[in-house]
Amino acid sequence: MQDVELFVHMAEIAGVFVGFGALIAVRSAGPSDIYDITGVGMVVWIGIQVVIAALTPIAISRFEVPPHALWAVCSATVLVLFWVAYLAANPGDDVVRRLWPERRGSGRGGGPSSPAPSSGCP
Repeated sequence: MQDVELFVHMAEIAGVFVGFGALIAVRSAGPSDIYDITGVGMVVWIGIQVVIAALTPIAISRFEVPPHALWAVCSATVLVLFWVAYLAANPGDDVVRRLWPERRGSGRGGGPSSPAPSSGCP
């Protein structure tokens, strides 16, 4: 496979940016609230996705896989990582509620609907 160094450097740069970004965000002087922690978690997860996406072609190419199959597997890997992140970030989504019915009450928009008003009371 050509340009192996390019993928390795891309993974290194993503790791450095994520590490320093998380360190700066967590070590700030102000108090941390849930949105700050969630934001840092999302940045770290995106960095992990970039590292995995950059190193997957290198790891699979060692098995002398044909180029078309190599990029098909790498694309499928990135797609699976994207959907895992989406499902983790949106627990109130319809897809998540169908896959995991026990998580219906969590997340935004996933709570039970308000009961219908009774006919005799205003």
